[in-house]
Amino acid sequence: MRSIIKKFVTTFAAIALLVAPSAVLLPSAVHADIRNNVCRGVNSTGGADPDSTDCSEQDGESFSELAKKIINIFSIVVGTVSVIMIIIGG
Repeated sequence: MRSIIKKFVTTFAAIALLVAPSAVLLPSAVHADIRNNVCRGVNSTGGADPDSTDCSEQDGESFSELAKKIINIFSIVVGTVSVIMIIIGG
């Protein structure tokens, strides 16, 4: 009888530990406005006009285009390094 209760408590605790973080993290991910948050963060550090609260699209590249270029360059670098490591490692 004790082993059954012990298994039940252990199972319940494991499920609670797995479910609890998702209950906390999911609502924040749903309400995230990444572009606006990055823009406000850059403005607050003085990367742009610190008094400006305007985070609308400006002339030039959008944030998504910049992110796409950074990811593509990073992928090329990682691919090149991995091929070199495979050649060296044999």
